[in-house]
This record gives sequence, C-alpha cells and structure tokens, in this order.
Amino acid sequence: MGKGDYLISTIDEFANNDLIWYPWEEYVFDKARCENKPIFLSVGYKNNESYDIIYKECINNQKVIKILNNSFIPIEFCSAVNTNIDVYMAACRLLSGCCSLPSSVFLTYDKKLFYSVDIGLNKGSKCKVENFIDILKSIVEVWNDDNKRIIDASNELTKAIHTVFDLNTN
Repeated sequence: MGKGDYLISTIDEFANNDLIWYPWEEYVFDKARCENKPIFLSVGYKNNESYDIIYKECINNQKVIKILNNSFIPIEFCSAVNTNIDVYMAACRLLSGCCSLPSSVFLTYDKKLFYSVDIGLNKGSKCKVENFIDILKSIVEVWNDDNKRIIDASNELTKAIHTVFDLNTN
C-alpha cells in the first residue's frame, strides 16, 4: 500500500487516519476474493473541495472506518489518473440516472459494480454519515448472507452496460 497518484487524499490530515486504502491493482482484487469481501471504491479527484468535505465528515468517521476496514477492501481512486474508471461512472448513471464526483461505488472482487451511492453534498449540506453507515451495514449483511445474489446482479448489470455502450457506438 502507500500513497501514489491513484490516491486522492494525499494530504496528511487524511493520510494519517485509520482507514486502510488499497491501490487499484490485481493483487488487491485477489485479496478481496480470498477474504470474500466486496470492494468499496471511492472515486474523486485531487484538490476537490467536495471530496475533502465528504472525507472529513463521512469517510473519516470512526464507525465508517471500522466497517470499511473489517468488511470491505477500500480502494481510493483519482479519476484523473485512469480513465478506465469511466465505465463505473457510466454504470452509476444507469443505476441512478446521475453520477457525479466524488462517487462511492461497490464492486465484486471481479471488478463488477453492484451498487453506487451518492454521499455527496448538496449546496453546503453535510454528509449523512448515519445513512451511509446503514447502507454499509446492509451491503455487508446481504453479502454475508447471499453474495451469490449480488454477484448474479452484478453480472446482469455488466451485460446491460455492455449493451448500452454497444448501442452508443453504432
């Protein structure tokens, strides 16, 4: 692990918290598979005020950190570094009708999206950390009880994304 260009929160205030961030690398997805954990993908870009606020008010919360470290493999990713992340942003649009940065995306260990959530800010509002905690707990519960259902749904969503992209390229 360590800080690199793929990470957003390179400033010391965030770099020193207890959340264990991983890079977008194959060994991390292998780790998720071996530990049977979903991926929490936080996508944003450096020097983004909204991301910094969300990080301080929501992701840097001790309850959130505990859930993410224990039940997920957290990956933090700067969208400006790798445009391969664009497919996940498109998938978010399919799921919710909109998608903006920063974005919180949940993936299987096969890199397939199954859920996205907007913990963003609306004109000065605060991150609703308790709602985010409830979402995390719900995902953990379903994953632990029946992750096959999540994997099947992510496969269907992946097919839909490919269909949409194929339609848009003709």
